[in-house]
Amino acid sequence: MLFARDLDVDAQAQGLPLRRSVPHIERQAWCLEEVAMTSHRLPFENKWTNNANALQWNSELDHLGVANVRAMFVDHEMRHPNRRNVVQDVPAGFVRDWLAFQDRRVARQQMVWRATVIALSFVAATAAVLGLLRA
Repeated sequence: MLFARDLDVDAQAQGLPLRRSVPHIERQAWCLEEVAMTSHRLPFENKWTNNANALQWNSELDHLGVANVRAMFVDHEMRHPNRRNVVQDVPAGFVRDWLAFQDRRVARQQMVWRATVIALSFVAATAAVLGLLRA
């Protein structure tokens, strides 16, 4: 691995001035591609832009929160339906898909919660009946 101090030693040996920048890791000679997080994917279908913009838009909407985004979207649809963007540079279609995904996620969480409560209630009722029969 090549460190900044190694470059300073090489520069000093060649009679060049020392670098006085913020320390950072130099890109290795064998590394040709750009370092990027390409494994992240949106949890819903994105037909509005490439992955980089979509991830940025998704994080902006997550930061604002579902209630705020929903209010901004309703305001957009009521007052300015012909405008392309709802929140900063996020298009209305992307916001609509994001809100639909959030609604599906909440519905799925509620379904899991209800199934858990029903299963635990069934186990408790069964234990109570078996306790009465053994007594």
